[in-house]
Amino acid sequence: MSTHNNPADHFDPESPDFDVDPALALLQLLAVEDGQSIHRVAKRLGLEISQLQRLLTALGDNPQLGGLDLIEQRRDGERTLLFLTERGRVLCAPG
Repeated sequence: MSTHNNPADHFDPESPDFDVDPALALLQLLAVEDGQSIHRVAKRLGLEISQLQRLLTALGDNPQLGGLDLIEQRRDGERTLLFLTERGRVLCAPG
């Protein structure tokens, strides 16, 4: 029996012990609840929108910007929603 714990199962950015790299925290957050708005994610992670946008450039799905293809942005009317890509889901999968 595996004793591996998925960090996303215990993701709580409100916890006083929350001290995770913002990129890892973003991936963990989307692994728990995919499809969140960019503003909600920024608030939950305690980041400014500009900081989150820099992370999304690094982790995003635009090869021209050198992104790692782990997160994609989708427009829903006026909102931008964030989703793990297939590659992101594989990376964040337990076990």
